[in-house]
Amino acid sequence: MKKIIALLPVLLPFVLFSQVQLVSTDATKYYPDNTRITYMQLSQYPVEVDFLKFVELEVLSDTSIQRFNLSKDGKTCFYQAQKDISEAMVVEAINDAYYLYFATQVPRLSENDSDKTVANQGSADFVKRGVLNEYFICWFTLDMPDDNELVKNIISTFKESGFISDVNYNGNASFEVYSKGVIYPDEIDALLVRWDVAIQKESLK
Repeated sequence: MKKIIALLPVLLPFVLFSQVQLVSTDATKYYPDNTRITYMQLSQYPVEVDFLKFVELEVLSDTSIQRFNLSKDGKTCFYQAQKDISEAMVVEAINDAYYLYFATQVPRLSENDSDKTVANQGSADFVKRGVLNEYFICWFTLDMPDDNELVKNIISTFKESGFISDVNYNGNASFEVYSKGVIYPDEIDALLVRWDVAIQKESLK
């Protein structure tokens, strides 16, 4: 009985929140290397910065999951993993990390550790890159109609990604993206999968 009472203060923060739940799967794209990228919406997600960083790193500790990223508001995420890793399995991994975070009161993580989310970049790269002060810049054109509503939604998704600092739209489906770290094409692809929009080959090398 004493052990149960002693555990209550530790478990209380976890009990105060509902578990993260899958709301919907917006899109999934399968690749020839037997991996998949899935974009999905979640609910009941705390949005503390330390929590988001911890969960990303904990989920990525599973070697079957190559990339995992949560939006700043905790409502959407995408992951790249072996094709047999389902959405339910990823949500379960998120909740395991959720429990671990609150049960152990994890201290603030080093910003350097968060770089793991982009450690597994693909072989393709952007043709045009640059650096301005502390920002990395990449330019690319998407294979999409010049539709104002679609452009607005893509810009919003880019800004909520957690790793893109700013976006300029230059017309004709051309974008200029600013970030604190180097961004690779497959990260942009993952954000676009819900609309089945791709980067034009001319923007890649």
